[in-house]
Amino acid sequence: MSNSNNFIPTVAIVGKPNVGKSSLFNRLIRRRKAIVSGEPGVTRDINYELVSFNGLECRLADCAGFTKAGDEIQSLSQSLNTKLIDRASVIIFLCEISSLTAEDFDTAEITRKSGKPYIFVINKVDNDRLLEHLYDFFDLGLEDPIPVSTAHGNNVALLIDMLIEKLQSVVPADRTDTPLSAQSYRITSSGNTGSIDVAIVGKPNVGKSSLLNLLVNMDRSLVSEIPGTTRDSIDETVEYGGFNINFIDTAGLRKRKMVRENVEFYSLLRAREAIKRSSISIMLVDAVEGVSTQDKKIASMIVKEKKGIIIAANKWDIAKEKGIQFQ
Repeated sequence: MSNSNNFIPTVAIVGKPNVGKSSLFNRLIRRRKAIVSGEPGVTRDINYELVSFNGLECRLADCAGFTKAGDEIQSLSQSLNTKLIDRASVIIFLCEISSLTAEDFDTAEITRKSGKPYIFVINKVDNDRLLEHLYDFFDLGLEDPIPVSTAHGNNVALLIDMLIEKLQSVVPADRTDTPLSAQSYRITSSGNTGSIDVAIVGKPNVGKSSLLNLLVNMDRSLVSEIPGTTRDSIDETVEYGGFNINFIDTAGLRKRKMVRENVEFYSLLRAREAIKRSSISIMLVDAVEGVSTQDKKIASMIVKEKKGIIIAANKWDIAKEKGIQFQ
């Protein structure tokens, strides 16, 4: 039984940078979808996954850390975070046991003012000795926190039980007629829902995120002139012509010798995985630059995986102004 009237509540995982939001997201969906790193600010876009608790579905969302906007990408991320809070039905507010800062107080205030049901969670409680720091977080003036360890899975089942209770409070009773528990939830990922997976791939900064936003008719991915803005592979499903099409925006594929950071390495792995699980890949090229050696390598990668390929030339208006023609 799925939720009637196509209503699927969104559960937003929020908190300051580097408290373990992506780790909790991966723990709850039972696979490593979101990139996890000790470097703050790794997550930029909103990462979604459909999770079903014995028939009651919710859309779990991992977002960038709440912080004061700094550079262009941070400002864009914070804007997406604000929209996520507005859309969310339930909020999981995450802190870490060893660090209570002004950013936690700011995010607590955002959570409180939203008026949404929330669960207050303290992460990285990897042993009982750390529990003595739990009382510091009562200063935030929220409900009693749940201490968890996403690394070891401690108390995650308790968190799931509380999440089910919150979801039942926002979904009408006639949609939750089956008893639910943390032991009986299943994951419905984008790749196994009968949709056609279409990966959007190409070099950095050719307009992949802009194309995704255009196709799904919403600001789904961050768009910036800065190459390498996209890190996680971002999924969004639309219905067209009677088909469910799942578009996957990916990180730009650059030459191996140009990859210098661990985060970028994992971003490229996610992009390659997107090609493998797709049925079709849209390979986007820059019409102004023309087809480069790297474009040919990306095309070869798609052909090697025996996937359908659509080659699209972006920035065509600029190319025409400059008198550039494709042959």
